[in-house]
Amino acid sequence: MGKRNINKGKKAIKNVFKKKKINYELYFTVAVIVIAILAVALFFALYMLGDCVTANKLLETGDQAAQAGGTESADQIGVGTQQPQTPEPEEEPDPEELAALAVENLARCLTGNGSVLYGAYWSENTKNQENIFGDAFQYIEYVECTEDREACQDAGITGYPTWVIKNHRHPGEKPLETLSELSGCGYP
Repeated sequence: MGKRNINKGKKAIKNVFKKKKINYELYFTVAVIVIAILAVALFFALYMLGDCVTANKLLETGDQAAQAGGTESADQIGVGTQQPQTPEPEEEPDPEELAALAVENLARCLTGNGSVLYGAYWSENTKNQENIFGDAFQYIEYVECTEDREACQDAGITGYPTWVIKNHRHPGEKPLETLSELSGCGYP
């Protein structure tokens, strides 16, 4: 009986289209295209709203349905049955890397606020100051007084190393904490 009603419905629709001289196959094709566009728009909206999990599920469901010929139900292909993935625990940061990053940030800040280190390559104290910064020394504004004597004389440098921070000279090696206090740059 159900099949008979469906056939009657199809015939009724065909008769309506025939009377109005409308090609129902064209309307069916247009309807399929509209549905496809709406599906793409829904996927895009979900993706743009940040619901990537739902969007990925829709993609997986569509792929699985396409492989199966589109005949399985949602339960058969596992829609909604997947367990949520738990994020992997973050690794604790390496203390040495954090310390190196803090020194680099201090060096960049010192240079950013106009602080300058004046020194001489032969001075043990200048070498010690450089070693305190390690790899981050590359970010320090450094003037080698044996190469640029005029700049050192203009800055009033009389000993090595000498920091000029906020237009004040600070001779001698300085620990990172002291440089942080003198410059206003943060350092743990």
